[in-house]
Amino acid sequence: MAAPAQDESDKLVKGMGDAAKPCDYYTFEDHDKVQGIENSMVYRSSILGSWETFTVMMSKTVWSTEKLWGMMRHLLCLSFAVAIVPVVVVPDPSSLKAAQLTVVSQFLNVVVGLLLGFFLSSSINRWYACVNGFLELLDAIRNLHMQFIALGVPKDQESHILRHAFASALLLYEQLLYDNKRLAPDFSEERESAAMWQKVAEKQATMCTEGQMLLDEEQIEMLKDTRDPPSVLWTLIAAHIGRLAEDGWIPGMPTPTYGRIMNLCQTAHGGIRAVRASICVQTPWNYAQCLAALVHINNGLNAIILGLVCGL
Repeated sequence: MAAPAQDESDKLVKGMGDAAKPCDYYTFEDHDKVQGIENSMVYRSSILGSWETFTVMMSKTVWSTEKLWGMMRHLLCLSFAVAIVPVVVVPDPSSLKAAQLTVVSQFLNVVVGLLLGFFLSSSINRWYACVNGFLELLDAIRNLHMQFIALGVPKDQESHILRHAFASALLLYEQLLYDNKRLAPDFSEERESAAMWQKVAEKQATMCTEGQMLLDEEQIEMLKDTRDPPSVLWTLIAAHIGRLAEDGWIPGMPTPTYGRIMNLCQTAHGGIRAVRASICVQTPWNYAQCLAALVHINNGLNAIILGLVCGL
């Protein structure tokens, strides 16, 4: 018979706990929250239609990047140096035909704008694919939980599988943060890896028995030796589901119900794969290098033209 469904939905929502909250790196300051910006995913879009847009320019946007202002300083220095040359070297600065350079600059502006448009579109599509991958994974967990409730799977067996399912989502989240930290100059693989697994070891399974962890020490040690811990956990879940069918708690393999449950496992694995592909597969080097070179050439040429115009 089906198990009671009281508080099951609330327990499932609380299953991830703090892992569902945005990390500190993307959390905005208090003065930004007053203006309706909670984090990079939650903000009040009405400010984009007014001049309030300029009051939040330095709130973890591209304008707050030190490299951007460093490049601006270099280009201004180049313009200043070029502006001095016509004044000092050329007897008649008006004889210079700087307008011919603007033709090349306008052509590059069109090409660079087109390539940057493709690049930004690709980046946004990859971001949406990553979000959809996480949603597929979490939806598969929720649907799997509903299947177990409807089929009357024993509570201990249900909790065992759900702990592994939530642990896969938590591990995927922590691994993405780990990969992002690789870009830091002071990155230490040993230190960050130990910190990641320590967070996983300390995470309690709030949907299960009080004080029970998502993964025990033996399971964590086993997963440390694997290349893709989230996918390995779903392999274990599939094996456990097969054992439930053998014990008679869920319909056997020839039934549509069993196929539906296994499809949920495959959907979860597909979500993990989609997130991995969106993050780990970078833009081809030839395209990225060519685009970066054109952008720098265009910026430098514009700086030179600005200097010539000022010098004339």
